[in-house]
Amino acid sequence: MLGALLACNDATAPNAVGTYALTRFNGSPLPATIATDPTSGQTASVTGGTLSLDPRNRWEAEVNISITSSAGLIPQNEIMSGTYRVSRDTIYFSDAANTGTIAALFDGTTITATTAGDTFVFTRR
Repeated sequence: MLGALLACNDATAPNAVGTYALTRFNGSPLPATIATDPTSGQTASVTGGTLSLDPRNRWEAEVNISITSSAGLIPQNEIMSGTYRVSRDTIYFSDAANTGTIAALFDGTTITATTAGDTFVFTRR
């Protein structure tokens, strides 16, 4: 029963189905530096990403990270997925690994989610 409740959307909420581009990380436009190691000279940056919400209340996000060092550029992609539900101006994302739910603000074109102290802003394409 809980799964059925989580999959329901508020009929008064804006339609969230679509694809969104990651446009800001922790308040900065992309590329945005995550961390710099002064000892090794490595810098990690968020360079892009997407968030897709389908009509069956499933989502998938990909965040592109680049690590720059004296050895060159090392690209990494973090991919997450799960289910979502919309209630008024909030989208509740549950991940497939069942590690919790993230409440993200939704204004019809922008999704702002904060997790582990980091804020991600996705804008509808």
